[in-house]
Amino acid sequence: MGKDIPYCVSFDTKDMAPRIKAVKVELGLHIMRDMDEKVRVDLADHPLYPALHAYCAANPPAGR
Repeated sequence: MGKDIPYCVSFDTKDMAPRIKAVKVELGLHIMRDMDEKVRVDLADHPLYPALHAYCAANPPAGR
């Protein structure tokens, strides 16, 4: 996987016209070498998660 590039999954042109407000998502691979490393797993509690969920529901992986 090359350089992590952010994705935009939701666009709002009304809230801040003439600007576009977008929800940005960054995906990356994290290698955990310490089995006791603390990581966050509460993504669904983030206030922007509904926009990510809506995007994923509307865009299932190809072939599924």
